[in-house]
Amino acid sequence: MTLEEAKRKNDEIFYKWLVYGRPEAFSELNDSNRDLIRAYLEENPDAVGYRLFEGIVELKNNLLHNFFCDYIFSRSLTEKVTSTNPIDIDDVLNEKNSLCIIWS
Repeated sequence: MTLEEAKRKNDEIFYKWLVYGRPEAFSELNDSNRDLIRAYLEENPDAVGYRLFEGIVELKNNLLHNFFCDYIFSRSLTEKVTSTNPIDIDDVLNEKNSLCIIWS
């Protein structure tokens, strides 16, 4: 699955999750997130993750379990991300080619 296909599928499942009232432990969304991360890594092998208030997360060294990262982005942004106040991190990451991951 390409990254664009994974994004499209993830968006559809995310909206389904919203329509269902944002249920906890919605496996379809969580599985789709893992597929999205795998697709991102296929196209961007140097990608890293970011977990709010914890920092950079290595994607390749971690199992893709729920809630292990909130964003994925190119390693080239690591320095900018780590030097940004966590309160402002959403603005920095949303301006770049990163993906925000919403877990259930």
